[in-house]
Amino acid sequence: MDSQIDLSDRIERQEAFEERAGISMEALSAFATWDGELSGGWTVTVRGEAHARAENRIPASIRMLAALYDADGRVVRNLDGEIRAEHFFVFEAFELRASWLPQGTYSRVLVFPVAS
Repeated sequence: MDSQIDLSDRIERQEAFEERAGISMEALSAFATWDGELSGGWTVTVRGEAHARAENRIPASIRMLAALYDADGRVVRNLDGEIRAEHFFVFEAFELRASWLPQGTYSRVLVFPVAS
């Protein structure tokens, strides 16, 4: 069994959501890692950068979300994090992580921001 699977080619973005939140996402990656007995299964990690579209700031804090889909097109897990407007300058790297996932085929990783 491979201990890490690259899911980056399954990432999909929602550019309308990015525009509404005042950012563009770059350098996106997603990996499923087998943690064995330590966490009881797989961990999926999504990483990327959020860049300000205008000036150097974002207008409001942003929730970064990712949805994992199985081979049948069902959402099997959501990941989320936050980028706070008061700490943001030019760009910020983010990481979203979900653990305790069963072995499975993840057909799609949808990543999108939501302005708070």
